[in-house]
Amino acid sequence: MRLTTITVAVTAGLALVAGAAGCVRGTTNQAQVSPTHTTHTPGDGETPGHHDPYKEAAEKFALPQQRIIDATIAARLAMVERGGPTGEKLTGTDPDPEPLNQGGHLDPAVLSVFTTHLQVPADQARTVMEFLLAEWNEYDEDAETANPGTYERIVTYVAQELQISKERIRWAETLLISRAVSGDRANLYDPIWPAVAASLGVTEESMAKAFNGAKTQN
Repeated sequence: MRLTTITVAVTAGLALVAGAAGCVRGTTNQAQVSPTHTTHTPGDGETPGHHDPYKEAAEKFALPQQRIIDATIAARLAMVERGGPTGEKLTGTDPDPEPLNQGGHLDPAVLSVFTTHLQVPADQARTVMEFLLAEWNEYDEDAETANPGTYERIVTYVAQELQISKERIRWAETLLISRAVSGDRANLYDPIWPAVAASLGVTEESMAKAFNGAKTQN
């Protein structure tokens, strides 16, 4: 049961971004170029068969939903900063590493950032992150089942378009998929998108163009 206010569109319903109730992804300018924008309305964090993971986590753990969103954004930014070109510097084991290995979310340094922003004890923060990871994995598995090979086709296409290794694009894909965002459609806050573009050494527009082009590779 995973999803978001905003989903990307790769036929199978692959989400390159996740928001939460009351949140949307990207800035207003990014809304025009980012591959992860659809016509979902702010506040609607669900798609058929999948519920907003941040809303579910807030209800399950009795925590403010916005705090979970903010903590997740901070954790993903830490992954961009600390992970290295392909995420190789992060440890952490994803129990379901296919089609995407998201074990970097369980790296001790990333969890420390998440814990600080979540304002709960470390063991509780890890439990919340494990819950989110399970939700994200469930959605990825369903998307891959519906359209086998989608994730790898995206990686192959974007790597060719940007002339960057598949390993680096695969890591970027992991960072972008179902990322949390904050704000509303008129005032969006999506720091992960520009951070990933910067880490790849490309403009936000060229990255958006490449991922948008990947929609045709199904």
